[in-house]
Amino acid sequence: DLLAAPDEAAAEKSARASRRAALFDAVRRSAEREHERALARKAVIERRKEEQERLQQEKLKAEAEQKQRLEEERKKDEERRLKQEALKRDAERLAKMNAEMALQQAKRAMKELGSDVAEGALATMADSERQELIEKTREEAAKQRLAEVQRLAEQAKRLDYVTRALRLEELPVLESLYAKLVEDDRVAHDAAYQQSLEQQKADHTRLLAEKHRLERAQPYRAAFEATVVEARRAAHEKRVSEARAAHLAEKRNRKIARARRRYTENLEEMERLRQEDAEAAEAAAAEAARAEAERLERLRQEEERRLQADRDAAAAAVRAALKAEAEARRAADEARRKAEMQAQMEQEEAERAARDRTNTNWRSRPEQPPKDDAEQPLDDDDRAPRRGGRRFDQDDGPRRGFGTRGGFDDAPPRRGGFDDAPP
Repeated sequence: DLLAAPDEAAAEKSARASRRAALFDAVRRSAEREHERALARKAVIERRKEEQERLQQEKLKAEAEQKQRLEEERKKDEERRLKQEALKRDAERLAKMNAEMALQQAKRAMKELGSDVAEGALATMADSERQELIEKTREEAAKQRLAEVQRLAEQAKRLDYVTRALRLEELPVLESLYAKLVEDDRVAHDAAYQQSLEQQKADHTRLLAEKHRLERAQPYRAAFEATVVEARRAAHEKRVSEARAAHLAEKRNRKIARARRRYTENLEEMERLRQEDAEAAEAAAAEAARAEAERLERLRQEEERRLQADRDAAAAAVRAALKAEAEARRAADEARRKAEMQAQMEQEEAERAARDRTNTNWRSRPEQPPKDDAEQPLDDDDRAPRRGGRRFDQDDGPRRGFGTRGGFDDAPPRRGGFDDAPP
């Protein structure tokens, strides 16, 4: 038994050293896991920052778009208000013009009807009052015209009676007067006829005497007529040639002016066509540029939507991957924790059994004289525990830092670690 006790003590020390080495390895592994978790948490934080920056940019962009949309709506409301005010002013101006026209028409109607109404009175009247006054005045004028027509008809009837009586009375007088006038006209005609015959006879006698006087110059008449006719023919031909030359010159000038006018018109037409072609080209270029800008804008919007969809898909994939990774790590940590707890329980059970055997062996050993404290070596069980440590055979629960938060027991993970990262 005395020989077996040191061997058991050495075995226990070796076991304790092994457990200490295992604990150190567990601490190193835990530190590595903590480092990995810190790196993963740092990556998650970076991704969160990027996501927050992206969300902030999207928020600023949405706010800018909202501001621009509100500004456009305000401009549209302002334009709508200005249009309504312009329409209102036009309606008021039109109503004023209609009122002025109605007043002028009422004045003309009253003037035509012969009614003298002050302009101020017409202006202060309403339209219905003016129409009523015009109708009343028109009815009175119609009554006056009817009375005048009746008066004239009666007067004409009376005049007809008087005229018929006068004609009956004056008929004999007129017949005697007509007979006297006819006799006077016959006498005057006979006298004029005799006078005319006498005048014609005197003229004939005078003309015969003039003919006898001019018979001596008859042989020279043909030569004189030929000279005069030749001079007149030469003058006529000269005037004809001058008129023809003037006509030709005028015709040539008209052709030249017409050609110049056509040339100018052709130049103007060519210039107009050139300007129209240039304007059409500019319009086509502007339309093409606008279409290209719209196409580029559509492509940009489609690219933005595609990039947004890709970012959303990537973010969803990252979240899914992070969630799956977190679940996998949580499951692995749970399995590892259970395995370590089982191993620790088995190890503690073995240690407890070893202590029980050691205590039994020490009780069965014979008593030895006590040694001085200075000479007697301290056993691990008798040594005072190190500061901050404990003896491994003390069953007072797991040490802080092992099996507690961040250790191997089933306590929840530390707040802010990798396991509580959002998916």
